[in-house]
Amino acid sequence: MTHDSQRLRILRWLAAGNTLTTWQALTKFHFTTASQRVREIRTKDRIPVKSRMVDVGNARIAQYWIQAARDRAKAM
Repeated sequence: MTHDSQRLRILRWLAAGNTLTTWQALTKFHFTTASQRVREIRTKDRIPVKSRMVDVGNARIAQYWIQAARDRAKAM
């Protein structure tokens, strides 16, 4: 899978109002480079992807989302 296709899969997922953790990227999309692809979405696509660290078991992992997309999804 190319970097562009990984970036587009993440972008479509986030644009639908979903959140994505690095663990979900591994289990759902089968790649470990979520942070790099999110950085590309922020810089190349100029989309303001938000992030925070969340606790999952004994680990802290990154969670990403696009606020405008989440707002639209909630309004439906």
